[in-house]
Amino acid sequence: MARQMGFETREVKVTVRELELGIQVVKLDRSWIETNFLLQGVVIQTYDDPEALLERLL
Repeated sequence: MARQMGFETREVKVTVRELELGIQVVKLDRSWIETNFLLQGVVIQTYDDPEALLERLL
């Protein structure tokens, strides 16, 4: 566990439906290469992002 700018960072396994605003997705249940994402990692910035993430993974 690392500390950055007073915030605790940790990895937690969640489902797409459990994602919330501000969460940074750093790992998937598959390789990032198998997805439509241009970069590894994505921050949930809008309420539409979890659904968009789900669509890109299917």
